[in-house]
Amino acid sequence: MPKAEDLTRYAISLRDVHKVYTNKAGMQYIALRGISLDIEKGDFVALMGPSGSGKTTLLDLMGTLDTPTSGRVIIDGTDTSEMNGNKLAELRNSTIGFVFQSYNLISYLSVLDNVTLPSKVKGVATKATIEDSEAMLAEVGLGEKLEKRPNELSGGEQQRVAIVRAFINKPRILLADEPTGNLDSKSAKVVLDILTRMCTENSTTVVLSTHDPEVAGFARHIIHIRDGLLENASSTRSYNYSLHDLMNEKEKQKKRHANDKK
Repeated sequence: MPKAEDLTRYAISLRDVHKVYTNKAGMQYIALRGISLDIEKGDFVALMGPSGSGKTTLLDLMGTLDTPTSGRVIIDGTDTSEMNGNKLAELRNSTIGFVFQSYNLISYLSVLDNVTLPSKVKGVATKATIEDSEAMLAEVGLGEKLEKRPNELSGGEQQRVAIVRAFINKPRILLADEPTGNLDSKSAKVVLDILTRMCTENSTTVVLSTHDPEVAGFARHIIHIRDGLLENASSTRSYNYSLHDLMNEKEKQKKRHANDKK
C-alpha cells in the first residue's frame, strides 16, 4: 500500500482543485482548472496573473471563504473538504488573517476599535490586547490617530490599520488580495515594508495576489496563474523581508546603470 502523503509540513496544500461558477441562467464559468500546489510554512508567496486569471478565487479557497467544486484544500495540516460552515469559521478565526484591497474597515469605529474588533469577536479581547494594538499602531506610524475614523485617514493609512488588524490575533497564515491596488507608489512601498516586516517577526506564511511585477518581486516565490491554470513558479532573489534593502538595491542598480552609460 502506498504511503500516505504527509502534508503537515505545509501551511497550505491544494490537490486537483477545480472551481466552477454557475449563473442563474445555468451558464458555467470555470475559474480554476485542477490546481495542485504546496506552500511551505513561513514562506512569502506572490500569486501573479492578469485580471480574471483566477488568483482571487484561489485566495478565497485558501482562506476557506469559498469551497472548491472538487479537489482538496488542506490548511495548516487540516483537510477542509469535510468541514461544515461552523468548523471552517473556527479555522479561519484561529489560523488565517486577511488584508483586502478595499481595506474593509468599519466606518463608524475608531482606528483602535477596528484593530481590536477581531479579538472581541473571538472573545479574547483583554487589556493586553488593547495595549498590543496601541503598540502595533504606533509602530506603523499611527500612534497619534487611535481615535480617528477611517474617513479621516489616507488610503495608505487605512491599509496600515488593516494590516495591524490582520495580525492582532497572531494568525499563522496571512492572505492579502491586491493590498496595494488602490495606493500610489509611495504609499504602496510603505505598506509592503510594514507587511513584510511584521510577517517575518511573527513567522507568518504570506500569500499575496498582484498583477504588478514590482510588488511580486518582494515575495520569496512567485506563482504565475492564467485562465485558471498554474503556468509556472519561480524564486526571487534571496532576501531578508526588508523593503528598504530592496529599494536601496534598486537605486544602486540604477546608479550603476547610469554610470555605465557615461
